[in-house]
Amino acid sequence: MKTPPTGKGLTTQTTSPKPKKQYSKALEEFHLAQQFTRSTHLPDLEWIKCRDLSTLEFDEFMQEYCYVVVASGFRARVASRLAPELAACHGDIEKMRAIFKNERKISSISKMYHMFHDKPDAWTVQKSTWLSSDVSALEALPFIGKITKFHLARNIGLSLHDASAVKPDLHLVRWCTKHGYGVKELVMNISADVCIPPGIVDFILWVWLSHEGKVKEGCCHGGMRLR
Repeated sequence: MKTPPTGKGLTTQTTSPKPKKQYSKALEEFHLAQQFTRSTHLPDLEWIKCRDLSTLEFDEFMQEYCYVVVASGFRARVASRLAPELAACHGDIEKMRAIFKNERKISSISKMYHMFHDKPDAWTVQKSTWLSSDVSALEALPFIGKITKFHLARNIGLSLHDASAVKPDLHLVRWCTKHGYGVKELVMNISADVCIPPGIVDFILWVWLSHEGKVKEGCCHGGMRLR
């Protein structure tokens, strides 16, 4: 049994004993998922690998925040299209209403924007606070809850290298349950064995599972950005 390698951004964690037959099948499927994600969404995979909150500017954060907010309950295709448009409205409620009709979500986006717009010192302090905190600190943000915090944390580079980066997406929950594991347990075991950060393992599996292992026209090979 291995533990994730130590080094920049990686923490040493003890993984659970693995029933050989079930785990071997899960690991085999992960390698299929890895091949699929590399062949269909390589730029998105490379983008996730480079996330770093310490250098993230507020405007880029807003795009990722908008994506996570819209993606909650909506298809990734919708979130991918709307996120940059909503972020470009700079918190203007009326402009956002012309694009998106969900009042709760656009109100949250507006509140988020005005928390840090034209306040670079406040944004720098906030990033430092998040970097020294648990991902649960993100729940203080408008609309961000117990599930969406994991998605946002991964996409802004707050947490790629530990269990906090693992988002319990419905697809992933079902897959892990099929193999007899909890989500974090299985992802952390795979991460340890393949020496890939848990947040990247999570993303690779999500792409493969959400596509059912099949290339989708208009999405794969540059058709749509996923994150």
